[in-house]
Amino acid sequence: MSKGGTPHELMGTLLRRFLIATALLFALLACCSWAVQTFLNINRYKPKIEAAFKQATGLTLKIQGKLNVALLPQLHVTLKDVVVSKDEREIFSVKKISVNARTLPLLLHRQFLSKQIEIDGPKALIAKDSKGHWNFESAKNPQEGRQKTSATGPDLIKSWTLESVRVTGGSLTLRDVKSEQRIQINDINFHARNLSPTENSNDFSKGLRFDGQLDVGSLKSDKLALGRLAGDFQVRSPGSDSASLVKNATGVLDLRGTGFSLSEEGLDAKAGQFDMRAEKRTRDLPWQVKIVDIKNGDLEFKKNPSFSLTGVSIHLEDVSLNPRKPADNFLSLTRKMRFRGQVGVHHLSGFDRDFTDIDLNFRDENGLILFNSLKLSAFGGLAWGYGAIDFRFPVPTFAWTESARNIELSSCFPQLKNHLEGKVDVETHVKGSGKDDVVKTLRDKTTASVAIQGSNLVLDGFDIDSVAGDLKSADAANILKFGTSVLTGAATSQTKVSKLRTLMFDWHVTDGIAQTQDVAFSTAKNTLAFQGQINFHKLAYQDFLVATVNPRGCAESTIGIAGPLGNPTAEQTAIGATTSAILKTPESIFEGAIGLVKKDKNTCDEFYSGSALENG
Repeated sequence: MSKGGTPHELMGTLLRRFLIATALLFALLACCSWAVQTFLNINRYKPKIEAAFKQATGLTLKIQGKLNVALLPQLHVTLKDVVVSKDEREIFSVKKISVNARTLPLLLHRQFLSKQIEIDGPKALIAKDSKGHWNFESAKNPQEGRQKTSATGPDLIKSWTLESVRVTGGSLTLRDVKSEQRIQINDINFHARNLSPTENSNDFSKGLRFDGQLDVGSLKSDKLALGRLAGDFQVRSPGSDSASLVKNATGVLDLRGTGFSLSEEGLDAKAGQFDMRAEKRTRDLPWQVKIVDIKNGDLEFKKNPSFSLTGVSIHLEDVSLNPRKPADNFLSLTRKMRFRGQVGVHHLSGFDRDFTDIDLNFRDENGLILFNSLKLSAFGGLAWGYGAIDFRFPVPTFAWTESARNIELSSCFPQLKNHLEGKVDVETHVKGSGKDDVVKTLRDKTTASVAIQGSNLVLDGFDIDSVAGDLKSADAANILKFGTSVLTGAATSQTKVSKLRTLMFDWHVTDGIAQTQDVAFSTAKNTLAFQGQINFHKLAYQDFLVATVNPRGCAESTIGIAGPLGNPTAEQTAIGATTSAILKTPESIFEGAIGLVKKDKNTCDEFYSGSALENG
């Protein structure tokens, strides 16, 4: 047996000595901690801390409450009633800051390992004056401060990690003096976890990573209000400096909001709930909004034309913005964006119309907006369509195709809404280009076709068979009176009712000129057909003919109409080798002549060959 005893005895001795040394070390630390708190008045160093802060930032720091420091069982620092100001104007204040960190790693290895940092009741005011200067900007050169700091020697802390940073009851005010805009965010609660640099350095500008939750009680501005906003986030940001820290950041952001409202000039909007998810997977790509969901929304447009939408839901996916393209207006913004989405509207009221159950699918491909499908209920029937608007070029172009089935005939001719009964089908095709006002674009640079078809319809207050008789007997006054009544919606008879077997209303419009394709209506006794043009530039008839036709489409009698739509004149019209006469309307506001041609029963100049003959 050796002089030192058995191995077991030796191990026991060493263990006892280690435990005694550890106990003495903790006792020493406890004594130091007690001595620091008892004999060292840490609060007398507050002026030096405030002066150092002033020298480093150019801002004034005031620690109005007590400063407490404890070393055991862990480092604990508490500051109360802290205020940061500039030129005696408060920028930031906080009720209490509490820091808990591990003591031994800090003393032995200069590693700041914080278990928790709590910030209670912070208030911040971020303002920009009329010259564009921020209230927190300092006159000091930041590069100068960095040089002084780096010249003092090695860093005090080699590395750091914050396991938990919690902000409760905070508020933030953003104000722009020049634009008079103000944003107030209240009841901010923020919790970040596992916050640390991405590199083995204490310089957060070289990289930062963390995740956590955000909860905001309310957000208000002159135009926007938000009841509550909550969300989760993850951030990973490798960087070489503070600028690249933001530029190269990657991460995920999930937000959930309630009580959203927006008031813009001529627009009021609100939504019961909205959700958003944004992410940036690689530092070379911009942030992308993966999903936006808005539910239970209402919109009201107060400008002329005014309309409102209720029960609005909006779903957007894969929204991305190209940061390399400038955007100074709506057109350039659409060229920067890519997204796809869906809009649902329970009820739209406006333009003297009501639409329900609207469902629209669309996408934007850098300025090419494609409306893949539109479905809605309107006028007692169903409608669906598709189209596109191309903003990629200096002069935008557009195209739209729509079909409607079993809609109320009165919706197609609003001036006759009190006199029409029945259902019709409608086909519409429109394409054009232009950047001027809508009316000028539709009139001058649009090609369109409109086709309305229906059967077994009722026209109350008008006697179509009587009009056909007037046409055959060359009663010009009654013909023009009937035309004017149809345009204005004024019934010509209180007792007469016309039953239309077939209505065909097919027009083609090019560069402001509407040309008849298949325009006719038939009763059990007569078929009236129309040929010619309407010039929307001059608001006048051009080579316009009205005729009664037989079952073969031969014109039995024909009238030619010309002149302004509101005050048409008449002209002599000859068809084939027939005689013509000029008839004047006595004591009528319509001056001119109506050419009347009576056809020989044994000859047939085909006037009409459309669908009204097949269905009549």
